[in-house]
This record gives sequence, structure tokens and C-alpha cells, in this order.
Amino acid sequence: KAYDLDSIFALIPDFEECKNRRVYRQFIEEFQEEFEALIKTEAFVPAVDGNGSMVYKCISEIINDMTGITANSVMSDKDFLNLLELNGCYLPDNELRNSSSFNKFLYKHSPSELDINIDTIVEKCESEAFQTWLSNVNNNAVFIKHLLKTDVLSKFSSKPIFIEYEGELFSADSIYYDFEENCKGLDFLRSYIPHLCSSTKEALKNEINWDTFSQKYFKPFVAKSMIVDY
Repeated sequence: KAYDLDSIFALIPDFEECKNRRVYRQFIEEFQEEFEALIKTEAFVPAVDGNGSMVYKCISEIINDMTGITANSVMSDKDFLNLLELNGCYLPDNELRNSSSFNKFLYKHSPSELDINIDTIVEKCESEAFQTWLSNVNNNAVFIKHLLKTDVLSKFSSKPIFIEYEGELFSADSIYYDFEENCKGLDFLRSYIPHLCSSTKEALKNEINWDTFSQKYFKPFVAKSMIVDY
């Protein structure tokens, strides 16, 4: 192709701003009315099908992923559609996912039921399929890293998204962060005391805000209560 896809959407005017200039107002209103009617029926938005090929779809079929998960390749398109039960809908072409002009257009015109925000992910993350995906160490690290970078991990502190030493998923408030530091010489207790797996700690140790999150949200170490509980 000889042009950038987002350049098309950069050409779409801000109709409200144009009408405020009070020049050719009637023409602008009629143009806007026709434009907004046509985009509901014309398949002109570049999207990606199940095979990863570009297809053109109506705006009413396009998912507005406001989480950055698909734009930043946190999970595959196929997983995103399956885990959020969005089969039959389409994600925009990869080239458009970080385009400010396209995202402004999408935010304004896509149907609200296809708006995916972080609260949608919070709600869906406890489903069986999502939990299976999160149980994969690589998936888990990339997911949590993205939540940290976008400053929304705290919304998930009470959700079972953290991999425990033996591979199960726990919420932050039900798992200890630093078994090694607090239980030196007590390795025989390792299988009895739920604590964060080392792979997660290693993957996130250099991330900004990880220390702050871990100190605030993981289960605090209190020797007496640990003995009683476990």
C-alpha cells in the first residue's frame, strides 16, 4: 500500500469545531449527517480476521480496546476475543491500534457494548478460560507487567491472578510475597505456606511501582498468625 492507514482517519474533521466557525454551517451539518449514516452501513474500517488477514468491516463490528492489551501484544487477538467472549466481532488492523486519530474516531462512533476498558478485564479475569491463560508463567508475567505500566494493577489486588509457588492462582491479599526472606531455614514449610512464585518476582523485579505494590497489597508477614493459619 502507498499510504498509512491512519492518514485516512486523520482527514475526518471535527464537525463540532467546524460548525463553531459559522461558515457553511448548513453544508457542514448535512455532510456530517450523511457521513455518520454511511459509516454505520459501509464496511470501510481495516480490521483483522481470525487468520490474521486484513478485512474491511463496519464500525458497528469493531472492538474498541481501551486497555492497550491488544495494541501492546499482551495477548494474541485470538485469546483476547475468546477470553472476552467477543467472537463475531473484529479488532482493528494492527497499524491503527496506536493511532490517535483512529482511536478518537473509534471512541466516538463504535457501539458502547464493544468498548473494552480495564473494568471489563477485572470482571472477566476469574472465568475458567481466563484463569487457565493466566496460569501460564509467560502469559502471567506479561499481563501483570502491562497492568503495572498502565497503573491499574491495584484494581486486581483481590483477584486470583498471581501464581503461587505450586502453580495455583491466588489474590495478592491471600499470598505472601517473600517466603525466602521471612522463612530462612524453614524450606520444609514451603508447600504449606502460599507465597508468590519466583518466576513472577524475577520478571517484575525491575518494574517501576512493583515494590510499592508488593509492599501494599500482598499478605503481610506476621509470624504468629502464619503459625496459626498454616
